[in-house]
Amino acid sequence: MQLPAQLRTAIATKAESVNGRELAKAAEQISERYRREDFKSPIMRTDAERAAYALTRMPATYSACRHVFQHTRDVIPDIQIESLVDLGAGAGAASWAAVEVFPSVQRVFMVERDAALAAMAREFAAKAYSEPLRNATHLCADMRTNLPSTADLVVLSYALGELTREDAARVIGQALEAAKKLLVVVEPGTMRGFKTVLNAREILLGANQHLLAPCPHHNVCPMAVAGDWCHFAQRIERTAEHRRLKGAELGYEDEKFSYVAAAKFEVSRPSSRIVRHPLIRPGHIQLTLCTAEGLKREIIGKSQKEKFRAARAACWGAAWE
Repeated sequence: MQLPAQLRTAIATKAESVNGRELAKAAEQISERYRREDFKSPIMRTDAERAAYALTRMPATYSACRHVFQHTRDVIPDIQIESLVDLGAGAGAASWAAVEVFPSVQRVFMVERDAALAAMAREFAAKAYSEPLRNATHLCADMRTNLPSTADLVVLSYALGELTREDAARVIGQALEAAKKLLVVVEPGTMRGFKTVLNAREILLGANQHLLAPCPHHNVCPMAVAGDWCHFAQRIERTAEHRRLKGAELGYEDEKFSYVAAAKFEVSRPSSRIVRHPLIRPGHIQLTLCTAEGLKREIIGKSQKEKFRAARAACWGAAWE
């Protein structure tokens, strides 16, 4: 998966405005703060660090969000999303992904407390092919205390994990009030990120919301019961500059993420979801599935011709009937 061409160009232009050595150092500092989970102070503190974030992290965030929105739309393909609120929007990656998956979006509202990052989001959006992005409203405010009016879709992308559990619960409650149709939460695919998503899931179920994805049921999360964590992955392309900053040789990386999507209305969910890479063996394929009865392993042999073909085409994170 790649970023939209206009966004790639805007990010490259931003990166070129910073000295190469300074950019590399900034990328290292950001990575170190994320590894330490140091969220008591802003992760990005300088223009160089914001440029490095746009170059190294924005592609991953965009790709994860686009994956999540697509799997959400797979469950409700006919939904019309006309308005979007992106809380903790950063440089706007989730908003770019949303307008790709939901072309019916007409109004975009981004909320970001870092004034310089909000300005970057505005600068990037001005280069978009999408009119709703170009005309987006940008609010420089703390999402814990400032929420815009209602919207069909409200997204919290890589934002809740930087809050205390109490603040996160309050933000989810406010986001639920603002969401007319859908609320989506996306976090890093780590044990900590999954716990943040799991807490959000519990709040959503307590508020009688209808889970769309990835959960195919409203029962206790079987991954959590097993001491595991529910996460998925999206492969993204690295630019040459991205590889240089990360000291990487491969032209791609896999972004791991956890998420939950909920609707304000009844939905027809798939019966199960694939929660591990399908294991292709001689003569059969093994799927690990999340179901209402818990985690299950299904072995599909070549003799089950149609089902076997479907299993060969299936991927980690896909719904499975």
